[in-house]
Amino acid sequence: MRVSVKQFIGLNNMVGGQSLRTLATIGIITALLMIFALPSGAFAGEAEFEKMNVSIQPEYDDPRVLAVFQGTLTDDTELPREAEFFIPKSSKGVQIGMACEVPAGQGHRCKVYDTKEAGDFQSLTYKVDSARDLFFEYYWDPFKSGDSSGAAGAAGGTDEDGKKSFVYEYKAAYPVKNLQINVQKPLKATEFEVEPATEDISKDGEGFEYYVYNYENVKKDQVFTINANYVKTDPGPSKPKASPGSVQPANVAAGVGEASTNQGFVRIMLFLFILLFAAGGVAVYWRSQLTPAAAPVAKPKKKAGGAKQQAATKSSAEEDGRRPKFCPNCGSSLGADHKFCPDCGDQI
Repeated sequence: MRVSVKQFIGLNNMVGGQSLRTLATIGIITALLMIFALPSGAFAGEAEFEKMNVSIQPEYDDPRVLAVFQGTLTDDTELPREAEFFIPKSSKGVQIGMACEVPAGQGHRCKVYDTKEAGDFQSLTYKVDSARDLFFEYYWDPFKSGDSSGAAGAAGGTDEDGKKSFVYEYKAAYPVKNLQINVQKPLKATEFEVEPATEDISKDGEGFEYYVYNYENVKKDQVFTINANYVKTDPGPSKPKASPGSVQPANVAAGVGEASTNQGFVRIMLFLFILLFAAGGVAVYWRSQLTPAAAPVAKPKKKAGGAKQQAATKSSAEEDGRRPKFCPNCGSSLGADHKFCPDCGDQI
């Protein structure tokens, strides 16, 4: 059986084309899995804070304790990425306020966040697009009724004499070159003490005293614990509450582990949708390419019904008043005076 050059090229393209399309399909699916299945910021390198300021403010504008984080990422930290902060599980009645990036000259750009379990802490994450200055705050209530345990309470408390205590734990989500933790003394508090003790005490123009701790080259996951004790019988906070507009509306009612929008779920659904769409498109394209190639690539030398086909071809040629230009059996070119095919020998 002879196969023409055109037939050989067609067969080779069909086999090679299937292999190339298979490899392309595998490559597309693998790329989609890598891009959408991994969490946001997964391709970014390790983050690091140039500086981090943590301010702990008991009964500042609320009967609870306010924790405020203001950090600046190093210039080497790749963006965009996810920012992460830790909240101690021992903190009671946590209410998350603002979780933001702070572009220069544009104010706080607050984000939707996720929370998840992280040992003795809760991990809070949100996406940072372009700003290196980050902001995060939350309230917790160590003075809840029924938590009275005197000044030596494990997580905090209050008693009938107005003695109050609380414990704050800071866990570094990333390395920090310069970490400063400030514990603010309430304006109407007396007998204020912190453990470990510090001699670095400052005062601002509003009369607040700050007990300051400075640390350098803090490692990732390093934990610092501060105990505070004081006496305060006046139930009112040091300052009036700010307007509600200063708190992130979407998340103000969400406690730890209850982010208003689950970014992980959204990413998974988006990934599944795009994967199905891409798979359908590849299947349609593949089928459209394979259909023409499924046709026979070579005609047999002899086959049943050849005489009928030859008679039909002759009849068609006579009706047109012309002789056939190609052999009806093997397809070879014929001359005007050929009565027999020069290749297969069939009578024309």
